[in-house]
Amino acid sequence: MEEFKHLDRDIQGSAKRWKKFVESECPEKEKLPQEWKSKTSLQRLCMMRTLRPDRMTYAVRDFVEEKLGSEYVMGRSLDFAASFEESSAATPMFFILSPGVDPLKDVEKHGKKMDYTFDNNNLHNVSLGQGQEVIAEQALDLAARKGHWVILQMGLREGDAETLKQPRKVVGAD
Repeated sequence: MEEFKHLDRDIQGSAKRWKKFVESECPEKEKLPQEWKSKTSLQRLCMMRTLRPDRMTYAVRDFVEEKLGSEYVMGRSLDFAASFEESSAATPMFFILSPGVDPLKDVEKHGKKMDYTFDNNNLHNVSLGQGQEVIAEQALDLAARKGHWVILQMGLREGDAETLKQPRKVVGAD
């Protein structure tokens, strides 16, 4: 692409400036070195994807805010009580999380109103990974038998959906 012609040469020729940019804690907030600072927002996003892919979530957020407005990136609080009313014992709730979003507090708050707490041993929280799958299976089975709540914190991987689909006899599902 013509817009990025000679970028490789510029990075080699101004290694200190580019190193400072690339090693920045929040490079998406920094100005690009030299003539690259005049690039469009989309071109800047492309460069960020190449130079610091780990910061793309934040860079895309800034891009959307710049182009569409802050209302498109502001987190909305979840009305967990309303969502809970739409669920049932046989219908689990799933939350897709993004940076800065943590529905756990809402779940705990609503659970406390209904006497589901960690202290009562009827609210279970399992962070999956590193062998926690067995503990999660046990918590799901216990919850199905006794009507407990289970929070599974996980990054979905291949095979997880099949495990979650396994039928369980659920208390109160009839």
